[in-house]
Amino acid sequence: RNFNTQLKIFEQLCISVAVLSDPETAFQEINRVFEDVTQLKRPGYIELPRDMVNVIPSTYARLKRKILMTGDLEKLCEAVNEVVLHLSKCKKPVMLVGVEIQRYGLQDELQALAEALRIPVAATLLGKSVLDEKHAQYIGVYGGVYSDKEVNEFVENSDCIMIIGTIMSDVNTGMFSANLDPKMCINVSEDDFVICGRKYDRTNLQDFIHILLKQVPKITERHIPECLQQKKKTLLSLEGTAPITIARAISLLNQKLDPNTIVVAEIGDSLFSAGIGLKTIGQGKFIGSAYYASMGFSIPATLGVQVASPSSRVVSICGDGSFQMSGMELSTIVRQKLNPIIVIFDNNGYGMQRALKPGKWKFNDILPWKYSKIVEVLDSGTSYEVCTVGDFERSLEKAWDNKIGLSLIHVHLESDDFSPALTRLAGLYSRKV
Repeated sequence: RNFNTQLKIFEQLCISVAVLSDPETAFQEINRVFEDVTQLKRPGYIELPRDMVNVIPSTYARLKRKILMTGDLEKLCEAVNEVVLHLSKCKKPVMLVGVEIQRYGLQDELQALAEALRIPVAATLLGKSVLDEKHAQYIGVYGGVYSDKEVNEFVENSDCIMIIGTIMSDVNTGMFSANLDPKMCINVSEDDFVICGRKYDRTNLQDFIHILLKQVPKITERHIPECLQQKKKTLLSLEGTAPITIARAISLLNQKLDPNTIVVAEIGDSLFSAGIGLKTIGQGKFIGSAYYASMGFSIPATLGVQVASPSSRVVSICGDGSFQMSGMELSTIVRQKLNPIIVIFDNNGYGMQRALKPGKWKFNDILPWKYSKIVEVLDSGTSYEVCTVGDFERSLEKAWDNKIGLSLIHVHLESDDFSPALTRLAGLYSRKV
């Protein structure tokens, strides 16, 4: 272990790193990292040694914009022509979109392409809300086994699957349970361009969408079954005294979402229940740690989202286990006078692990906290205790009306309460754990 240890760690996570140890090159290094991050849409890391904090470089380097990377135009046109050929022959097309669409700011172009092709669109969990989930061509989140059955069947029975801007990771594919025939797939991302098994090099996601938009083929319009059409979700009919569950809470929350709402979901059943069950309105309205799946993500992410979009109604959905890792970032939220709604699903432990490995395992239990008392520790905010459907309805209504400070809703759940999505995933994955 030495002074370079931290740098070596971040080299594995970031697209570009720099240590500002030389004042003569410091500005150039800062510019280089920022350019790489901006162009490649990946994390960057800049390290400032303690003994360099007060050093003033004698030279100043202006930021010189690099020429944006473009692919081989001839190769790209050849690839687009092949895509057009496949699309024109297919009878049951579908588009599966991912997070790179948002990273590169291509949401409007993606929507225009989907509308021009008149093709149904599914999203991965990481790409949820890349396309407005109320759009008429949107059919839901696809992620292999944890998806709704109707979405699964629609996507997997397609004869042409356009996978655009998608990272085919473990979480996105339901622990690789996605049953997508490579011979039917057109996979276009910043790193890959593969058409039905044939790979094209030196291509570019942005250029692909722009060129395809100029030569949209006429294809068979695929009917979307009524069960997949994006209508207002029917509220579960329940008595107010009925015990609250994850599914019931998500159903109630779904009724409150509007175009100004941004949902932040913690890894675990918070992510799977909200990712499958909620229908956000607008682009970029759902944020979840569906790649690294890092516990403790949601409360710090809520802080970041609300600072970036102070006029939005930010709702954070978090499990009790994850909250105990980083929940006291609420202190900064209060200090900055922000007003998110924090929903804590409290099942007295690590619910996702219980689902994946059934049994009375002590390592899945955690110390119970009186989460509603945290506002007293912070001397700010309003909290609510929820045990029934009626409790949740009333608490959510009051929290939504509170625009002046933090609202914390402590939802008491049974330890074996799992969302339908997590239950489906557990049915597959528990056999491997």
